[in-house]
Amino acid sequence: MMVRWLLLFFVILSSGPSSAVAADGPLFEDRVYGLLKTYCWKCHGGEGRQAGLDLRSLPLIKRGGKHGPAVVAGSLEKSLLVQKLVGGQMPPGKELKPTAAHIETIKAWVVGGARARYVARDLDDAEEPALEESDRQWWAYRPPVRADLPAVAASSRVATPVDTFVLSRLEAAGLDLAAEASRTALVRRAHLDVLGLPPDP
Repeated sequence: MMVRWLLLFFVILSSGPSSAVAADGPLFEDRVYGLLKTYCWKCHGGEGRQAGLDLRSLPLIKRGGKHGPAVVAGSLEKSLLVQKLVGGQMPPGKELKPTAAHIETIKAWVVGGARARYVARDLDDAEEPALEESDRQWWAYRPPVRADLPAVAASSRVATPVDTFVLSRLEAAGLDLAAEASRTALVRRAHLDVLGLPPDP
């Protein structure tokens, strides 16, 4: 008898979520993710984030861009993504347009609560911060380029290109490179670094 009750319990438990999904519409991962990737990511995903909008994940979609959230769960009127798709404004120009069936899928997703299977929370302010164009001029966001070697007065002291940059900054501060270490000093440093002990006398 106990086994029958346990089997009945597991049948009810396993059948619950599937009926809930059908009633509430598609999940983000099931259909919507692929549609947004096909039609929207060129301008709103990865490096292309026009108007500060990134459509690659549900938290980013809810955060939206400079015009506000792209999707408001349960509201087609307040969801800018839906309005732009229905009005034919997005994707722009001659880009591939979503079919009527694809738009209906996105609308059903919004009406059903804009749900996702694997997202449990929204992003906080410290995650995926929005970058302005001026921010992207910071050296860390720019591709590396070969820099010209600066001119230095004590060029005879330069052994490698790196020395040129170091010496340039030192000379600007009125300083100079330290004197070259003797072979004895170099051996002593190597012993201390490798063995932790000075060399034998």
